[in-house]
Amino acid sequence: MIKTVFSSVLLLLISLSAFSQTNDSLIIRKIYTETLENGKAYDWLRELTGEIGGRLSGSPEAAKAVEWAKKKMIEAGADTVFLQPVMVPHWVRGGKETAYILEANGNKSPVPICALGNSISTPKEGISAQVIEINDFSQLAKLGVENIKGKIVFYNHPFKEFFQNTFHAYGESVAYRWAGPSEAARYGAIATVCRSMTNASDNNPHTGAMHYNDSLPKI
Repeated sequence: MIKTVFSSVLLLLISLSAFSQTNDSLIIRKIYTETLENGKAYDWLRELTGEIGGRLSGSPEAAKAVEWAKKKMIEAGADTVFLQPVMVPHWVRGGKETAYILEANGNKSPVPICALGNSISTPKEGISAQVIEINDFSQLAKLGVENIKGKIVFYNHPFKEFFQNTFHAYGESVAYRWAGPSEAARYGAIATVCRSMTNASDNNPHTGAMHYNDSLPKI
């Protein structure tokens, strides 16, 4: 009798568990379908990037984006949306940047560039030096002060295509933008240039934040 009761209870629990899982799956599928059919993520992304534009910390566009996000959340049905004051780093871009490759015959070939966020200004008189191409930090360390000092380091680290998670490629490459200037300064470089963090083949420079190591010169 006890075995029969136990078996009945066990079957009931299994049935309830199966029903719960099936019910959860149906709800998740419903949410998934609704998102794919009526989702606004791409429309919102287009609106945020196209109409508001760049949102550098502390900029008017960043503040506008905060208000935009609050409005969208309310429109989406959030019952409570409130803003909190915060302190953020504030970096202001200077004048338009220009760069040239100075050829042996005296010709100057323009190179499209864009300053990285948080970088110090180039001196008014500009910087002119030999450029040395570096593929990764290990090559930089191997060349050392003897080969790097007084030069402009060009980080030509390829955007790797073989990662299944495509953002992994960005994360792996962005180290040269983020820490590249300080690492080059460690070996005496006077400036750095970094290729855009993308696999696109074009001449459109793309900026982003960088960081200085306080124990090394800022270049």
